Amino acid sequence: MIWLVVLVMLYDYFRVAFLMAALIIAALSGAADVLLAYLMAGRTEVKLETDLTSVLNNDTMPVRVHIISHTFIPSSEIKIELRTTDGFFGIDEKTEIVYPLFSKENFSEKLPVIFQRLGTWRFQIESASVRDFLGFVDMRTLTETSAEVTVFPDAENDATIDRQQSEDGMSEADESVRHGHDTSDVTDIREYVPV
Repeated sequence: MIWLVVLVMLYDYFRVAFLMAALIIAALSGAADVLLAYLMAGRTEVKLETDLTSVLNNDTMPVRVHIISHTFIPSSEIKIELRTTDGFFGIDEKTEIVYPLFSKENFSEKLPVIFQRLGTWRFQIESASVRDFLGFVDMRTLTETSAEVTVFPDAENDATIDRQQSEDGMSEADESVRHGHDTSDVTDIREYVPV
């Protein structure tokens, strides 16, 4: 009977010790994960690259996002916020892109862009953040990269403006029906004289 009491006491002792050890291991692994994410974020580069600095209207050109990880530490993902602006038309758009980030990775992704409006388009990475392996925190990487592309009109393929209709004018049937065109004869106009 004594061995049963000893077993119950040992079970209670080892259960508490096991839970305490599991708690300590979980806390240390979480702290190590956050520390490794901090080290990885400092050694990860994100760049924007373009092939050309000027294109014609309605052309397609890739804008490349280049990600370089210099560490052996893997990550669950890297989140990039890309801002696209065109000062000529006042366009300002944000796009969020998420990629998996592996250890010692040199990764390049082509983003095809069709330029349908003229002006100087600016692509800028506003922020890039690396998520730790367990998914607890996001650490920002330093990225100060941008690319500019100037879009010019395509003189050969642009449709010419059809001016024939404006030079001919409207027919009498259209003039009498359309708003703002009164073709009735004006007669008998009296002048108003205040008394």
